[in-house]
This record gives sequence, C-alpha cells and structure tokens, in this order.
Amino acid sequence: MSFVVNDTLHRAGIALRSKILGEERVRRALESEDDLIEYHHLLGHECAYAQVWSRAGLTPKTRSLVAFAMLAALTPRGETLKVHIRGAVRNGATRAEVRQVLATISFYLGAGIGTDAIKSAREEFAAMEHESMPVSATASAVDDTRIEAVDTVAKRGKVMRERLFGVETPAVVDDGDAGFAYEGLKTDYYFGVLWSDDALPPALRVLVVIGILCASNRLAQLKVYLRAAQRLGCNHGEIKEVFLTACIYCGAPACEDGLAAAREIFPA
Repeated sequence: MSFVVNDTLHRAGIALRSKILGEERVRRALESEDDLIEYHHLLGHECAYAQVWSRAGLTPKTRSLVAFAMLAALTPRGETLKVHIRGAVRNGATRAEVRQVLATISFYLGAGIGTDAIKSAREEFAAMEHESMPVSATASAVDDTRIEAVDTVAKRGKVMRERLFGVETPAVVDDGDAGFAYEGLKTDYYFGVLWSDDALPPALRVLVVIGILCASNRLAQLKVYLRAAQRLGCNHGEIKEVFLTACIYCGAPACEDGLAAAREIFPA
C-alpha cells in the first residue's frame, strides 16, 4: 500500500509518470511495491511527477534530457537512467539528441562514465525496438571516416568558445606542456566539434552541461557554465527549473548549491 500524503497529488503523479514512462512500466513498479520502496514512491509520485514534471518552466523533452544527463553522472549503469532514456524518447527526443547528450556526458564526465551510459542507452533502445515502440530514427552504422580540416575545426571552436565565455580564446605557445595540450583539446574538440554539432542547440546543451556539473558537484565549473547560459539567452526561470529537477535526481543539497550559484549570476 502506497504512503499517501496528498491524494490529489498522488493520483496526478501516477498519471503523469505513466504518461512519461509508460503505463506498463508503472504498473509493474506498483505491483512490486514493498515497505522499502514506499518512501521512494512518495517522493516520485507526489514530489517528482505531481510537483516538478508538471511544471511548465521547461518543456517535457528538455527536462527529460536534463534528468537523463544527471542520472548518467550518478548511475550510468542504473535502471533509472534507462527509464529516463525511454522517457526522453516518449517526450519527443530524437535518437540524434540522445546521441548528443551521450557525447556530452563522455566529454564532461570522462570515458568510463561515457562508456557505461552508452551501454545503458544501447540496451534501452534495443528494448524499445523489441517492443515496437516508435523511435524517431534508427541506428546507423558508421560506414565512412569523416574528415574535417584541422584549421576549420579550430576556427569554429574558437568562435564557439568566445560565444560561450565572452573572452577571446587564449593564445598559448606550443611548448609541449600539458596546459597547451589541454587548451588545444578544448578549442578543437569540446567547442569545435561537440558544441558545434547543431543536433543539440547550444542553449539546450548548456542546460544539459549544467545538469551534469550539478550532479557531479563541480561548483566552480557550474558557475562558469551558468554565465555561458546567460550569454546564450537562457533565463533565470529555466535555470531554477534545472535545479528543481536536481532536487529529485541529485538530492536537496545539489539543488540548494545550484540555486545559490544561480543567484550570484542571474539578476533577481
């Protein structure tokens, strides 16, 4: 028997959870409910779905992609990540958008977490295909090596980096130092390749990155990307919605730290 505080919210939460994740998945979860998960379902139904997912401050697809990124930071092989990859697709995310979130996870959280998150996504896409669930685009094999001119990528990365951070890309002398190598990686690959892929527009990608940084407790970089979000035209309301989502998927301290950082950057 579920723990119910507010019956109206409880019913609304189950209904919205079923819409986002699918009625069958929610039915199975409720059938296996026991005393250990009772409070978890209270948080899920009355707080997460009835009071967070129901809000209009982010589109359902955007909130799905942000939640997916947060969960990848915390549990890249967890069942909850798979659930929210499915939820993102049900909320209208394309395979190309999911692919870009996975790429962003690899770049910002590293190869190990990226590999695990990709495995989870492959398994969930296979399950959706087995169930004949409509997905916007099917997998495509990489048949050809794609080659771009180094100078083109570097120029594009410099422009994107300056757009995001509002300062010129620093000129660094190639002295073989690790710092020089890092600056080159950032300009060419983070910004010249990843951020310049229009399958995930910069204003959406920055919200995904903020979710990743919030989940992984990277507060210094979080402030850097909050300023980038401001430059890209994201408003304070959208940012607060990201951190409200973090309350559910990353915990209350992450939400509070994020809101405190946002207050320093965005006008009241």
